[in-house]
Amino acid sequence: MPFKIILFLFIGLLPTIILAQEFNHISIKEIDGRHWLVKPDGKLFFAHGITHARNLSTKLDYREFSKACKELGFNAYGYGCPAELRSDMPFIDSWNHLVPISYYRGKNGVQFLDIFDPKIQKKLEYGVKAKCLSSRENPNTIGYCWTDLGSWALENPSGKNWVDFIRKLPPNTSGQKAYQKFLKTWEGSSEKQGDLAFLRIIAKEYFKVVGNAQRKYAPNHLVFGERFGISSLSIYRTIVPEVLEEMLPYVDAIAIQPPFQSKFPKDDFDKIYQLTQKPILICDFAIRFKDEGKDIRSWKPEPDSIAAGRAYVQYIKDAFETDYIIGSFWCNPVDTPKGFSKPGVKQGFFDVGLTERPGLHQQVRELNRHIVASTPKTILAKDAKLEKLSSGYETVEGPLYDGKGHLIFTDIPNQHIWKLNLKTLDTTLFRDETGGANGLAFDLAGRLLMCKQREKSLARLEEDGTETVLLKPTRIGANKKIYPVEVNDVVVDRKGRIYVTVPGAGSIYLLDSNGKNPRPVISGLKGPNGLMLSPDEQTLYVSEYKEQKLHAFDVDPKTGNPSNQRLFTQVETPSDYGCDGMTVDQLGNIYCAGPYAVRVWDPKGKLLETIAVPESPTNCTFAGPGSNMLYITGRKNVFRIRLRTKGVR
Repeated sequence: MPFKIILFLFIGLLPTIILAQEFNHISIKEIDGRHWLVKPDGKLFFAHGITHARNLSTKLDYREFSKACKELGFNAYGYGCPAELRSDMPFIDSWNHLVPISYYRGKNGVQFLDIFDPKIQKKLEYGVKAKCLSSRENPNTIGYCWTDLGSWALENPSGKNWVDFIRKLPPNTSGQKAYQKFLKTWEGSSEKQGDLAFLRIIAKEYFKVVGNAQRKYAPNHLVFGERFGISSLSIYRTIVPEVLEEMLPYVDAIAIQPPFQSKFPKDDFDKIYQLTQKPILICDFAIRFKDEGKDIRSWKPEPDSIAAGRAYVQYIKDAFETDYIIGSFWCNPVDTPKGFSKPGVKQGFFDVGLTERPGLHQQVRELNRHIVASTPKTILAKDAKLEKLSSGYETVEGPLYDGKGHLIFTDIPNQHIWKLNLKTLDTTLFRDETGGANGLAFDLAGRLLMCKQREKSLARLEEDGTETVLLKPTRIGANKKIYPVEVNDVVVDRKGRIYVTVPGAGSIYLLDSNGKNPRPVISGLKGPNGLMLSPDEQTLYVSEYKEQKLHAFDVDPKTGNPSNQRLFTQVETPSDYGCDGMTVDQLGNIYCAGPYAVRVWDPKGKLLETIAVPESPTNCTFAGPGSNMLYITGRKNVFRIRLRTKGVR
């Protein structure tokens, strides 16, 4: 999923752009060194379900089928999910084939297209568009898979390959022109290497057409790409490293169909992950077992459903414990009359009556309980421990990462801004006589913005060390006199617009990216304090410190103006005060510093975590190269703690 977050670096540095998550759809995140699927509400899950739910030769009551799957603890449907089940659980959509047609369809079924032909490209794009439009608005759509075991290899059981197809096209066709152009630049001597080099060009063109089309018509959904097979049998061994490499720019994860064998092929998966550095989805897999003692000459099945269950559970546990595996799906849910085309072998998870298989179902039920219990529900890392890093201050505030390995923070009463080296933990004075600086932020040019409490102004530190006052807010008192009021906290959006809390006026001010045109855009609040934008910048969060409330506002993307004020949560603390400064992580969770803890809510307002702090924290932010360390300013100390999630800066 694409995401856009601007990390504002310090003076003299250009802003670094990071991609931001869209939070309306299922995404993939690396959390505490492990890849997870993440639901729109921020909950992590390992996709474990059944694929080919439509691939049935018997009539199926989908309501009963759904009930049976859920009772066993399955949480998703793989590709081939019928329309009747798409409102039921998360699912993967797919094309049975685009191009090339799979080997297992037989020699005559293997087909190729002139991928260089603009008309063919338009036809492919139209097909992708139609598929995406049919399911992209469904909140259960995880993403899309493409061709099933595509015939990419130059040497394969069909005796056909895509290079030969292009090479034999008539003159003046787009493919023939592309091939002749390649021959003019190819300098190798080996015909096989030349064919492999041109196959890479074919793959690059194909994946560009299909991948760009999916990004265009379903930009918020995951792309799994080709469904590659790994097997000792050539008909199911479809990975060509050069082809796989050309696909990588267009996919979020790799879809793999491993051989239907009992042992988890970790070495094979490791090689794929090392090559791609992308998470892996086991998109089609099952453990087969014998059927009533009939003679079996292939497939290497388990002796019965009990043994199959035992082998399957161990396999999926091994997959679940592999950091880059994000899910696995049992292939073929219900027995077909011929047992998946092989007499004497069973592959259906259910029989035609959806009755339990002896041993298999109970073991899978316990497996899914294990997966649920082992999926992290806390944002704290396994080794999380609150560390005191720096002490001896009077009131610490405004933590801000400078992008160069330092945490900048203020000591308000002493009018200091300090710089903490996150590697050595040495602290140096960054700026003196700060006018009681509180909240800090960087603008798009890397200039430091300071909320100066004593001077009741928002000031910008210029590159030459001088300061420019951007805002000096006022209010009208009961005697109709005009009084200056202090500013408290500041945040900058990706367009450079500046939001500032003005507690004494009960207002939020908005300034243009150049620091000009200050205007109140929110009024009527009681002591607004901390503020923060959601990762997609569609929501502005503002705390009322004394009122113990946290409010949310919709943000107009064009103007930046907030609207639709609503209570996000009532902050329950053991004191008379609520939230102070705040930050957010990549999952959209909101972190609020308050009395004796940092409290964490998910985007829907559910309290996820209370991180105890030995003194009342004033603010918090993510900092450091890994972005998973939360730094907390207290009254007299600076703390940090390691989290599973990564921050948004």
